[in-house]
Formats: sequence, structure tokens, C-alpha cells
Amino acid sequence: MSRTPALIAALLLAPAFALSAVDVLLVEQPAALRILDRYQQTVERPSTVGIVPFVPMTIIQERQTLSDGFTPAVRVEIGGETFFLLGDGHGGLLRVGDPGAVRRLRSVVPMGDTISVQRAAGLRLQDPLRRTSSLLGGLVRREFRLGGETYVRLLDESGRYGWVTLGERGGRWQPYRSAAPVARGPLEGTETRVRELLSTTNAVLDSLYRFLNARTGASRRAPRWELERAQGELTCQLRGLADPGAMSESTAALARRIELAVSGSGVEVTQSPGTIRIRP
Repeated sequence: MSRTPALIAALLLAPAFALSAVDVLLVEQPAALRILDRYQQTVERPSTVGIVPFVPMTIIQERQTLSDGFTPAVRVEIGGETFFLLGDGHGGLLRVGDPGAVRRLRSVVPMGDTISVQRAAGLRLQDPLRRTSSLLGGLVRREFRLGGETYVRLLDESGRYGWVTLGERGGRWQPYRSAAPVARGPLEGTETRVRELLSTTNAVLDSLYRFLNARTGASRRAPRWELERAQGELTCQLRGLADPGAMSESTAALARRIELAVSGSGVEVTQSPGTIRIRP
């Protein structure tokens, strides 16, 4: 695996960058699970950190132990943040109540963009329990694709998740582009877009390391990009790689993608090996 960073860097520059398949978990009542944050502290009220019914939980590492060396957990990513779902010691998840429906979806394709659906499109939305209702237009975030269906979140007061068959862009939906800069400040909208890019990048790294580990018999963990906000700027930091310089090319490529994603928002993007900074 000595050439792994160079191989990863080359693969991350490929056009298929955003099309890495991942496994996700959908839980009807996630508050019924024992959830820890990235610091392995208990999340007392999951809904306050965006862990709501049927939010996509990307499985990063299915079997691992916490820092105590023996507590089993599943490491997941939710909205670009790392969380741990505690295991029950028998291959399942530790429950403190009834989680309701629990679905694991394999090999979905992450998306993470926003589209505008026309009111007269005639689209139907199926919730994760497959109850159907009309999709009456508006803004929709595409979370991931599985087969011919797309899992979406409605960007309205309900924030509901569900499945829709969109078909090709055109009369029924169009990519959404904000008509004017967000007045709340340049970092407010920027942070969401950067988190989406890092989430996609981390999913690619995980898939590549799983492939390489399967080919070599090794068990190396994939490096991960983490986002921090402090002193009025965003910092993307590559963790878990002894020599971040080995991925300098892919760092530069990610910085360019961030620049494109936040163009027009009045921020500056700078990078060095393993670090990308975004500041007003």
C-alpha cells in the first residue's frame, strides 16, 4: 500500500469523481438509537443537530470500536458531520426505544444538489414507507440516486424526505441557481456547499480504500476531510494521512472545485497540502 496516496490522488482527479457508490442507512425514529458525536459524546437531542426521521446516514465504517477499545459502533456521516451509532454487541444497533422502520440501501450514488420542480410537473413523492403524495413544485435537494429513483428532501417547512422519479431535466425540473447573493454574509451559504463537496470526497476516499484493502488484504483506514469554522473562516483539514503532501494534487483539485462552487460569494480560497482555507 506504499503507493496508495499517489494512486488515490490520480483517481480523485478522474471525471468520475462524484459518482462513487456508498451505503446509507434510513431510520424512522433515529432518536431511539444511541448516537455519539465526532468527539464520542452522547447526542442528547438528535433533532437539534439535523438527525431527523429518515435523514440519510452514509455508512463510513461498519465495524469499529470506540476509543475505549471495546464498545462497538458504526461510524456514519450525516450532513457532512461524523457520528457514531452504538452497537449492541450482537451485530445490531443499540436501541433505547423503538426506531420504527430501519432501511439499509446499498450502492447508492450521492448527489447533493438542489433543483426546482415545476408546480404542474405531475410528479409523485413516495415517503420512505412508500406512502404516496403529490409533489406540488418548489425547491428539492437531491440526496442520492438508486436505480431510476432519486431520494430527495423537500426544502420547505416540512423538510420531508422521499422518493421521486424525475426523468431528464427539462419541463418538469431544472437545476436551481440562486438569483442573488445571500445577504447573511459570505460564509453562511458557503459552508453548506463546502460540506457537500467534502462529504462527496470522503465517500470517494472510503470506496477507494475499501477497494485497495480488498485487493491487498490490508486494513488501512481512509483519510478524511473535516471542516472547522473559527475566527471568521472555514478550514478544510485532511486527517488520517501521515504525509498530506502525498495528496497535494488532489488537494489542489478539491480547492478548485470549492472555488467553482462558491464563485460569486465574495470569499477567497487558498490551499496548501492537506489544508484548504476559505475566508471573506
